Amino acid sequence: MTLTTDFCYAADGARLGYQRAGEGPPMLLIAGLAGEARFWGPVVDDLASRHSVIVFDQRGFGVSGTTDSVCTIDLLAADALAIMDAAGVEQAIVAGHSTGGAIAQTLALDYPSRVSQLVLSSTWAKADAYMRYLFALRSKVMRVGGKRLYADLTRVIGYPLAWLREQPERLALSDNDAGIEVDDRVFTRIEALLEFDRTAALATIRQPTLVLGARDDQIIPNYLHVELQEAIPGATARFCAEGGHFFPSIRPKTFIDPLRDWLEQQA
Repeated sequence: MTLTTDFCYAADGARLGYQRAGEGPPMLLIAGLAGEARFWGPVVDDLASRHSVIVFDQRGFGVSGTTDSVCTIDLLAADALAIMDAAGVEQAIVAGHSTGGAIAQTLALDYPSRVSQLVLSSTWAKADAYMRYLFALRSKVMRVGGKRLYADLTRVIGYPLAWLREQPERLALSDNDAGIEVDDRVFTRIEALLEFDRTAALATIRQPTLVLGARDDQIIPNYLHVELQEAIPGATARFCAEGGHFFPSIRPKTFIDPLRDWLEQQA
């Protein structure tokens, strides 16, 4: 499906690019740390067969610009609202993956009338010691080895072994001889996600909530998915056995099928 990019502006002037596909109840998909709409490519066509799906590049990534504003989860949530407003969407099913799940939680808590149902994929309520260690390690790898070595590490911890064996061409280290390139945008977003903590408010969420995840997730471990589900009243959990952190992009049916089944149960 070919998508056309439209643009709107955040409150601080950042130019934000978003795309829309399909017809039906609106569904806003919010990507993770990398912040790009293309993460959702493997699931958009299927979801757009029943929904008006909105995807977007978060500020500073893809076609979206940025400003000098300090990156916080609250700021990214406000950006998502600006996109909903520009698209003429009063209320949507909001699905967030990883960092996008933190943004989705913020929307549900601070702007409850804008969220009809909440879908939290491979995300957490509050960073624990493991998350802090892992993200400090990822930051250090980028500072020492640059973006390409960071990408190599993300690949080996983000994808399941079975999938990597199916994709042998991906098992090659990047050539870092060209020099180290560091992406400061990643550091600011890591700081924002590690500071995120809405655990005290999760019990007030009233939207029907689905928590998705993979049991072999090494970036946001499955026990954090479980803790999140248990903290939200009435939340439903669906965990696939294998898929790693990026299961929606490499095993799309493990994301689409439980989501569709759950939505049908809500109807």
